[in-house]
Amino acid sequence: KIEMEGDNLVKPDYTNHYNSLSKGFFEARWETILVVLGLQNFPSWSVETFQKLMQSLLKTANNSNLSGLFIEKIKTNPGGKIVVWGDISGAFHSLVRDIRELVSLNVLTEDLKVTSPDNYLVFMGDVVSRSPFLMETTSAVMRLVKNNPDNVIYLRGNHEHKGYWEGFGLKRELKIRAEHLLDKDSKDSVPLRGTVTEFFNTLPVSLYASMIGDRDFVRFSHEGGNKFEIVELDEKKYSPFLQK
Repeated sequence: KIEMEGDNLVKPDYTNHYNSLSKGFFEARWETILVVLGLQNFPSWSVETFQKLMQSLLKTANNSNLSGLFIEKIKTNPGGKIVVWGDISGAFHSLVRDIRELVSLNVLTEDLKVTSPDNYLVFMGDVVSRSPFLMETTSAVMRLVKNNPDNVIYLRGNHEHKGYWEGFGLKRELKIRAEHLLDKDSKDSVPLRGTVTEFFNTLPVSLYASMIGDRDFVRFSHEGGNKFEIVELDEKKYSPFLQK
């Protein structure tokens, strides 16, 4: 059982837990040497996994000029499945149970590939915050996106927007668990802060979904109504994009 420090449920503090997991610079380098020499198996997940997944997805988004405020659309055939998650907020174990259930329902394969081009997974934002497993949870979502770039959509919630994530745990987690990745010449005290902020800026703010041949769309977005905390969406401007 992981105990949080204090009683602030909105911004829980898991510093002791992170300290128990963190590796110093030399310990991390020694582990890498052992893996290279074949004396130790590479762990199934590490802080570097989080880093590499994010850098890979960021590179792909930059190559497609995806940044700032933008929307996406999908069209699927009747019978296609759209699986939607609300705020996960770092609930890693719940997400794993969901994934296992989707495997049993033949929506996902064991290697996390969507089984049909007509099936989509949609994360409505706020994947991060309020959990001792923020890096692991985000890594799981990023792995799904990387394995299924056309069928898994990670939308931007308010916790992914404009550095809001820094006040709800991930900043503290990065400073402790990713300390060995901090560039000694950097003036920034938070490892990977620029990468995380830039990656979140490549997430769409809204998704419009419809069936093939249907002119009506359903909007998936973190904010409801016409007024968005992230951005006000003027849907009258989207008709050419959606119907094209």
